[in-house]
Amino acid sequence: MSLLPRLPHRQPNPLHPIPHIPKSPATTAPAPSPKESAEEPDSKSETAVPASIQLAAELRKRATSVTETYIAYSVCEKLIKECAMQADYSIPQRKEKNGVVPKGADGEDLGVGKGWWYEDLGLAPTFSTWAQITFLHMYILTVRLRAFPAAHAPSWHQHLLDHFFYAAEDRLVRDHNIQARSLRNKYLKDLFTQWRGLLAGLR
Repeated sequence: MSLLPRLPHRQPNPLHPIPHIPKSPATTAPAPSPKESAEEPDSKSETAVPASIQLAAELRKRATSVTETYIAYSVCEKLIKECAMQADYSIPQRKEKNGVVPKGADGEDLGVGKGWWYEDLGLAPTFSTWAQITFLHMYILTVRLRAFPAAHAPSWHQHLLDHFFYAAEDRLVRDHNIQARSLRNKYLKDLFTQWRGLLAGLR
């Protein structure tokens, strides 16, 4: 038995009806339909790069460096030929049978050369003159090559220097008949020392 007094049942008053309170909308979003979930891409699938694409990018990067080396080798060969032509000379007596090659005051072979360096400046057409004038033009190219990207410039510098020594050794054999490799290496070593001195002096 309840101890509280029982209240009389309240009858609805037609003049004051009980207001209708609408239900609040549900706070949880409706579940997406299968079609909508299929259209929405997964964020993980967008950021993940397939292994095949990664491999292709790595091969492309390595192929670029290899291609750059071949381009530098070919272009530097042409550049050295142009530099060497500026003070080119020849020794006609070397082609004659029993020909006697004239010598300079220091005992160096004298050749025949044309152009501004020999005709206007009066320089002796010798191997040393040819090497120094070629070095001068090589230095001008070296300054320009310093503006290349850091990853490519060393390869261009090295190929330029290598092609000069190929041309110098070929001239020692062809024009000066120096057949002994040890003697040629001595000349080439002296040339390298002169090249290093030129770089240090003109910087």
